[in-house]
Amino acid sequence: MSSSNLIKAHISAKIKNNNYSFSALGREKQSCPIKMTERISRRDFLKGLGCIGLSIATLPPSEILGIERILEREKEWVERIKQGLWENYCAYVGDKITIFDGTKLPWRTPFGEWGERKSSNWSQTVVFGNKGRGDQLRKVAEEVLGTNPPDDFKELWRATNKAISQRVPILVSFDMPKALFEINKNPPYRSRENFISRYPFASLEGGYKIAVFISPEDYQEKSREEILWEKVVYPYLYCVGNRKLPFREEVGQGTVGIDCSCFVYYSLERAVKNLGGKLQEMIINDNPGMKVPQGVGVWFYKPYPSRSFRCSEKIADLRPGQIILFGNSRREMSHSAVIYDVLFDVDPLRLPFLFPQIDFRDLDLSRINEKVAVVVYMQSTDWVKNRGVNMQCFIYPMSKVLRGATIKDNSGQASALRSPAFEGETLEGTTQLWRIQNYGGMVVVLKAVKEIVEKQVGKGYYPLYSG
Repeated sequence: MSSSNLIKAHISAKIKNNNYSFSALGREKQSCPIKMTERISRRDFLKGLGCIGLSIATLPPSEILGIERILEREKEWVERIKQGLWENYCAYVGDKITIFDGTKLPWRTPFGEWGERKSSNWSQTVVFGNKGRGDQLRKVAEEVLGTNPPDDFKELWRATNKAISQRVPILVSFDMPKALFEINKNPPYRSRENFISRYPFASLEGGYKIAVFISPEDYQEKSREEILWEKVVYPYLYCVGNRKLPFREEVGQGTVGIDCSCFVYYSLERAVKNLGGKLQEMIINDNPGMKVPQGVGVWFYKPYPSRSFRCSEKIADLRPGQIILFGNSRREMSHSAVIYDVLFDVDPLRLPFLFPQIDFRDLDLSRINEKVAVVVYMQSTDWVKNRGVNMQCFIYPMSKVLRGATIKDNSGQASALRSPAFEGETLEGTTQLWRIQNYGGMVVVLKAVKEIVEKQVGKGYYPLYSG
């Protein structure tokens, strides 16, 4: 067995206490736990050898040095992958955006999917043909909100700001096909529960009419910034977008946002670039005639010899750069996200400090009475509370992980609870009921990503699914 396979491990700057399989001089033993620090130490490596009955005397110094170099090289390349994923994420979730009156709000690129909402004679469109890069989408949003705002956005902004300052309820009803909205300053609802139970468009009418209610509960639970973003800016960019601005062919008109599959593609494109490759060229070489990224959708990530491979779903086998495909109630693959990091033996109470980008308020971390493994992923969706481009995670007890738990294990908890795209809408009966535990799903890796990574760190870095 080659040196590159002597230790099969997920190398990351933050991983501790995982199980690593050791094989040396043709002898294979049961996997054993070793301590992993920022850099694998000689002592820990020798401790691992001792767990399987080997010692320093059984391996020549050159072999040990070679193994240490392999581990350091693997760590270096994995960090390049993560850096690429992070750079792309920051292009969509970045510095505050300035509204025309000087107000600054945290920027998070909205979700936008071509044809997600439709009527009999209208279908939702998205700027840049649904494939906008982070800087492109932000520039359009800055124009809509700040540098060249339409009169109706100014009207909406001033009316809702006045209501917020007076802490009174206000209702805004959007008609997406017409790119219009109505403001009701004296709505017939006096609470969030009352609004949801009497949602104006309970049938969703194909999903193209949307009501946004700023409720008394919002004033108690949220900051002014949060209300303005969730109840004013996001709905306007999603329902009206840039359709009140002069048409520009290179931009198009419609929702200002990005869908899940294209966000994943751009994330991996940046990661592969950090590894010295060009993802677009690699995909087209394997799939002649394929238009990238225009033709990329969730379907593209499903296992197919020239595109991607299904991977092991064991938590201990998950790696940065893999794609999580979520199933829906029809057991179709309907959503994709990219794995950013996998950490082991983490104190659950430290998670909000390790990942301030993730909202853990729906989880009672104090009730978790053991160390956990954390699968951190990035996505674009409008079916969680932090709509748009966001970072989330699955959390698993280490006791389950060490017994071979998979990403579908029912012991897992999700930081992102399913939530309607807009308050009052229903989750039932939609194809967006994605959750990997209940509705299937799988983990895959793009063929191009697998090839360029394993060329540098050795075959087997992305363990494949074995049934």
